[in-house]
Amino acid sequence: MGGDFDWRLRGDVIYTGSKFAELANIAKIGSYALVNLRTSLENESYVVSLFVNNAFNDKTALGAGLTGTSFCEYRTNGPTLPAFVGTQRCAYTVPQRGREWGVSATLNF
Repeated sequence: MGGDFDWRLRGDVIYTGSKFAELANIAKIGSYALVNLRTSLENESYVVSLFVNNAFNDKTALGAGLTGTSFCEYRTNGPTLPAFVGTQRCAYTVPQRGREWGVSATLNF
């Protein structure tokens, strides 16, 4: 087991254009580009890698929409007003994962 090690460097750019968040085409999510980087030392038996996903910590939402039910919580400013409004539909967003970094190691046998 062993042998000479090769050094590898990889970069990915994933672009997503802007899109509407719901069927009425009122709310829009902006475009974004994610950059992922990886470097590794490897041979026929071992691979050791360092990686960074979402290297620039882009926070653009991945998606958005309207809830499928009318049970959104609605808080009012007055103590005597209702806490829930049954006919209300709420908008939501799906957040981007933040920057992630790590180390991985693989043993091939």
